[in-house]
Amino acid sequence: MVVIFTYGDAGVAADNQPGVCEEKTAAVQTSDLPIGEMVSQMLGLEERCADTGLYEYRLSKLYISAREYAKAAASIIQGLEVESTYEKELSLARGDIHLHQHNYQEAASEYQSVVEHFPDWYAGHDKLGFALFAQGQNEKAIASLSRSVKLEQTPGSYRTLVLAYYLTGQFEASTDALDRAYSLNEAILADRDPMV
Repeated sequence: MVVIFTYGDAGVAADNQPGVCEEKTAAVQTSDLPIGEMVSQMLGLEERCADTGLYEYRLSKLYISAREYAKAAASIIQGLEVESTYEKELSLARGDIHLHQHNYQEAASEYQSVVEHFPDWYAGHDKLGFALFAQGQNEKAIASLSRSVKLEQTPGSYRTLVLAYYLTGQFEASTDALDRAYSLNEAILADRDPMV
Protein backbone atom coordinates (compact mmCIF):
# COMPACT_ATOMS: atom_id res chain seq x y z
CA MET A 1 0.00 0.00 0.00
CA VAL A 2 1.26 3.49 -0.89
CA VAL A 3 0.08 6.30 1.36
CA ILE A 4 0.92 9.79 0.20
CA PHE A 5 1.53 12.03 3.21
CA THR A 6 0.26 15.55 2.80
CA TYR A 7 0.34 18.61 5.00
CA GLY A 8 -2.56 20.77 6.02
CA ASP A 9 -5.26 19.77 3.56
CA ALA A 10 -7.61 17.90 5.88
CA GLY A 11 -11.01 19.42 6.45
CA VAL A 12 -10.91 22.01 3.65
CA ALA A 13 -13.28 21.50 0.76
CA ALA A 14 -12.33 22.13 -2.86
CA ASP A 15 -13.93 25.09 -4.59
CA ASN A 16 -15.53 23.37 -7.60
CA GLN A 17 -17.32 20.55 -5.80
CA PRO A 18 -17.31 21.25 -2.05
CA GLY A 19 -16.57 18.07 -0.16
CA VAL A 20 -16.77 15.83 -3.22
CA CYS A 21 -13.30 16.62 -4.58
CA GLU A 22 -11.73 16.53 -1.16
CA GLU A 23 -13.29 13.16 -0.43
CA LYS A 24 -12.55 11.60 -3.82
CA THR A 25 -8.94 12.81 -4.07
CA ALA A 26 -8.27 11.69 -0.49
CA ALA A 27 -9.69 8.25 -1.32
CA VAL A 28 -7.32 7.94 -4.27
CA GLN A 29 -4.30 8.97 -2.15
CA THR A 30 -5.00 6.43 0.55
CA SER A 31 -5.91 3.54 -1.73
CA ASP A 32 -3.98 0.27 -1.97
CA LEU A 33 -3.49 0.68 -5.71
CA PRO A 34 -0.11 0.83 -7.45
CA ILE A 35 1.10 4.42 -7.85
CA GLY A 36 0.47 4.44 -11.62
CA GLU A 37 -3.16 3.48 -11.08
CA MET A 38 -3.51 6.12 -8.38
CA VAL A 39 -2.28 8.76 -10.85
CA SER A 40 -4.75 7.49 -13.48
CA GLN A 41 -7.63 7.66 -11.03
CA MET A 42 -6.63 11.16 -9.95
CA LEU A 43 -6.47 12.27 -13.58
CA GLY A 44 -10.00 10.89 -13.96
CA LEU A 45 -11.12 13.50 -11.43
CA GLU A 46 -9.57 16.39 -13.36
CA GLU A 47 -12.73 17.60 -15.06
CA ARG A 48 -14.59 17.75 -11.77
CA CYS A 49 -11.82 18.95 -9.45
CA ALA A 50 -9.19 20.85 -11.48
CA ASP A 51 -8.33 24.47 -10.70
CA THR A 52 -9.00 24.11 -6.99
CA GLY A 53 -5.44 24.05 -5.69
CA LEU A 54 -6.28 20.95 -3.69
CA TYR A 55 -6.49 18.77 -6.78
CA GLU A 56 -3.23 20.09 -8.21
CA TYR A 57 -1.47 19.64 -4.86
CA ARG A 58 -2.60 16.07 -4.39
CA LEU A 59 -1.83 15.22 -8.02
CA SER A 60 1.66 16.68 -7.61
CA LYS A 61 2.28 14.46 -4.57
CA LEU A 62 1.29 11.39 -6.59
CA TYR A 63 3.56 12.44 -9.45
CA ILE A 64 6.44 12.87 -6.99
CA SER A 65 5.87 9.36 -5.66
CA ALA A 66 5.77 8.08 -9.25
CA ARG A 67 9.07 9.90 -9.92
CA GLU A 68 7.44 11.99 -12.62
CA TYR A 69 9.01 15.21 -11.44
CA ALA A 70 8.31 17.38 -14.50
CA LYS A 71 4.61 16.52 -14.28
CA ALA A 72 4.66 17.24 -10.56
CA ALA A 73 6.21 20.66 -11.22
CA ALA A 74 3.63 21.41 -13.92
CA SER A 75 0.79 20.47 -11.57
CA ILE A 76 2.21 22.74 -8.87
CA ILE A 77 2.51 25.65 -11.29
CA GLN A 78 -1.07 25.10 -12.41
CA GLY A 79 -2.25 25.02 -8.80
CA LEU A 80 -0.40 28.21 -7.93
CA GLU A 81 -2.00 30.00 -10.88
CA VAL A 82 -5.50 29.57 -9.46
CA GLU A 83 -6.78 31.47 -6.48
CA SER A 84 -7.04 28.93 -3.67
CA THR A 85 -6.16 28.33 -0.05
CA TYR A 86 -3.42 25.83 -0.98
CA GLU A 87 -0.52 28.18 -1.76
CA LYS A 88 1.58 26.99 1.17
CA GLU A 89 1.05 23.28 0.44
CA LEU A 90 1.84 23.77 -3.24
CA SER A 91 4.94 25.79 -2.35
CA LEU A 92 6.06 23.04 0.02
CA ALA A 93 5.56 20.46 -2.73
CA ARG A 94 8.11 22.31 -4.89
CA GLY A 95 10.69 21.47 -2.25
CA ASP A 96 9.40 17.92 -2.06
CA ILE A 97 10.36 17.38 -5.70
CA HIS A 98 14.00 18.14 -4.84
CA LEU A 99 13.88 16.24 -1.55
CA HIS A 100 12.58 13.13 -3.28
CA GLN A 101 15.55 13.30 -5.67
CA HIS A 102 18.01 13.80 -2.77
CA ASN A 103 18.82 17.33 -3.95
CA TYR A 104 18.87 18.56 -0.38
CA GLN A 105 20.36 22.00 -1.00
CA GLU A 106 17.67 22.85 -3.57
CA ALA A 107 15.00 21.42 -1.28
CA ALA A 108 16.25 23.55 1.62
CA SER A 109 16.12 26.64 -0.58
CA GLU A 110 12.47 25.96 -1.50
CA TYR A 111 11.56 25.20 2.12
CA GLN A 112 13.32 28.38 3.28
CA SER A 113 11.03 30.32 0.96
CA VAL A 114 8.01 28.57 2.50
CA VAL A 115 9.24 29.48 6.01
CA GLU A 116 9.70 33.11 4.96
CA HIS A 117 6.20 33.35 3.49
CA PHE A 118 4.44 31.22 6.12
CA PRO A 119 6.51 31.59 9.32
CA ASP A 120 3.78 30.24 11.60
CA TRP A 121 3.27 26.98 9.71
CA TYR A 122 5.05 24.04 11.27
CA ALA A 123 5.40 22.03 8.05
CA GLY A 124 7.80 24.48 6.42
CA HIS A 125 10.09 24.41 9.45
CA ASP A 126 9.84 20.61 9.64
CA LYS A 127 10.79 20.06 6.00
CA LEU A 128 13.55 22.70 6.16
CA GLY A 129 14.94 21.00 9.25
CA PHE A 130 15.02 17.64 7.54
CA ALA A 131 16.71 19.05 4.41
CA LEU A 132 19.34 20.73 6.57
CA PHE A 133 19.86 17.53 8.57
CA ALA A 134 20.30 15.57 5.34
CA GLN A 135 23.13 17.98 4.42
CA GLY A 136 24.83 17.50 7.78
CA GLN A 137 23.90 20.97 9.01
CA ASN A 138 22.70 19.60 12.32
CA GLU A 139 22.73 22.80 14.41
CA LYS A 140 20.63 24.62 11.80
CA ALA A 141 18.38 21.58 11.54
CA ILE A 142 17.85 21.58 15.31
CA ALA A 143 16.87 25.26 15.23
CA SER A 144 14.34 24.71 12.44
CA LEU A 145 12.91 21.52 13.93
CA SER A 146 12.64 23.12 17.37
CA ARG A 147 10.57 25.89 15.80
CA SER A 148 8.42 23.26 14.11
CA VAL A 149 7.60 21.42 17.34
CA LYS A 150 6.83 24.70 19.10
CA LEU A 151 4.19 25.32 16.45
CA GLU A 152 2.89 21.74 16.32
CA GLN A 153 4.35 18.61 17.86
CA THR A 154 4.73 15.80 15.34
CA PRO A 155 6.54 12.49 15.67
CA GLY A 156 8.39 13.14 12.40
CA SER A 157 9.94 16.38 13.65
CA TYR A 158 10.96 14.74 16.90
CA ARG A 159 12.40 11.76 15.00
CA THR A 160 14.76 14.02 13.06
CA LEU A 161 15.58 15.92 16.26
CA VAL A 162 16.62 12.64 17.89
CA LEU A 163 19.19 12.10 15.16
CA ALA A 164 20.42 15.70 14.92
CA TYR A 165 20.85 16.01 18.68
CA TYR A 166 22.69 12.69 18.78
CA LEU A 167 25.08 13.70 16.00
CA THR A 168 25.91 16.94 17.85
CA GLY A 169 26.64 15.08 21.08
CA GLN A 170 23.51 16.32 22.86
CA PHE A 171 22.55 12.90 24.16
CA GLU A 172 20.08 14.00 26.83
CA ALA A 173 18.22 16.19 24.36
CA SER A 174 18.24 13.27 21.91
CA THR A 175 16.66 11.00 24.52
CA ASP A 176 14.06 13.65 25.38
CA ALA A 177 13.16 14.00 21.70
CA LEU A 178 12.80 10.23 21.43
CA ASP A 179 10.49 10.22 24.45
CA ARG A 180 8.35 12.94 22.83
CA ALA A 181 8.24 11.04 19.51
CA TYR A 182 7.22 7.88 21.36
CA SER A 183 4.48 9.69 23.29
CA LEU A 184 3.03 10.87 19.97
CA ASN A 185 3.46 7.62 18.04
CA GLU A 186 4.65 4.35 19.57
CA ALA A 187 5.58 3.07 16.10
CA ILE A 188 8.90 4.90 16.53
CA LEU A 189 10.07 1.75 18.31
CA ALA A 190 10.14 -0.01 14.93
CA ASP A 191 12.19 2.79 13.33
CA ARG A 192 15.79 1.59 13.39
CA ASP A 193 17.61 4.91 13.01
CA PRO A 194 16.38 6.78 16.08
CA MET A 195 16.27 3.62 18.19
CA VAL A 196 19.94 2.85 17.53
